[in-house]
Amino acid sequence: MRGSAKWHSRRVPFGLVALLAAAVAAAGASAADTSATLPRARPAGTPIVLALTATHPSSAALGSLSAHLSSIGLLSPAWLELQPNGRFNYNAEDAFTAGLTQRGARLVPVLADPEHLAGELLANGPMRRRLALRLNVALRALGARGVVLDWRDLQPAMRTQYATFVHELRVELGPRAQIVVTVPPMRTMLALKHGAYDLRALARPARVLVLAWNEHGPRSEPGPVASLAFWKSTLRTVLRAAPRSRVLMGVPTWGWQWSATAGAEQATQAELFPKATELALSRPYGARVGERAWVESDRSVQLKLLTAREARIAGVALWVRGGESSATWSQPLLVPGGGAAPSR
Repeated sequence: MRGSAKWHSRRVPFGLVALLAAAVAAAGASAADTSATLPRARPAGTPIVLALTATHPSSAALGSLSAHLSSIGLLSPAWLELQPNGRFNYNAEDAFTAGLTQRGARLVPVLADPEHLAGELLANGPMRRRLALRLNVALRALGARGVVLDWRDLQPAMRTQYATFVHELRVELGPRAQIVVTVPPMRTMLALKHGAYDLRALARPARVLVLAWNEHGPRSEPGPVASLAFWKSTLRTVLRAAPRSRVLMGVPTWGWQWSATAGAEQATQAELFPKATELALSRPYGARVGERAWVESDRSVQLKLLTAREARIAGVALWVRGGESSATWSQPLLVPGGGAAPSR
């Protein structure tokens, strides 16, 4: 998943994916029995918790992922990047992430489009189908359960073609694979009906992950990352087009610090909480820190998770970078067995 953080990854040609996966499998087969460390499984039917993370997560992010693995339904590292002609780069997996899958994590890597190549791909039917085939081969080699398509900034002209590709990918991967499609926050009927992302069509073959954050961010004046009103309004609009059982909502757990010269820089809750007042941290829309910073507080995260549980959507997604408040993982929706099952 792309963001302000820069990831430095070793790129591996597609043809080596199977060899790498075989090496990981061989290492896992020779390892000692780890059944004592397996996480407690989340009961069937409980809301999904999808954890997005960088190609090579920081030590803090890895620690958080490891400590809360039993709360995570799907683990989504940023391993794949779209390339010309229906191909993609594979960013070599982190050994620790492979260890998490050995402990029971369900791997659903991200295929991003950082160079905005999706337009050419979607307009070419044979190229789309080749990509679906290649993805199927790569995901099987990785032992992955599916894929997250993180294709940002698509043009409205690609609306029908994108939905067609996701349907083609479903046919190729089969009915049991997890397909998750990220979409921007939508708050108007105009965006629903005429934007690049046809939620009704996308939700049939896939789940829709709404990136419901950055109400304020690098291109705005200081303000909440995602106020509760913004988050609820986005959810209400999305549910007009997509079944609640097919919707995941992104829950931010970070902050921004603005400066007059460098714009906004991302900051963790661990960095900003000590600078905020107790009153600010109790606000439902996030905590203002001084004049030039805002951060999602425990209270604002809690209210978003409660809203998701009451709406009975499919689940939520967290971007795990490290530095998240420990209180986040104690919320009922994130505790194994907590939260109401989403409607079907």
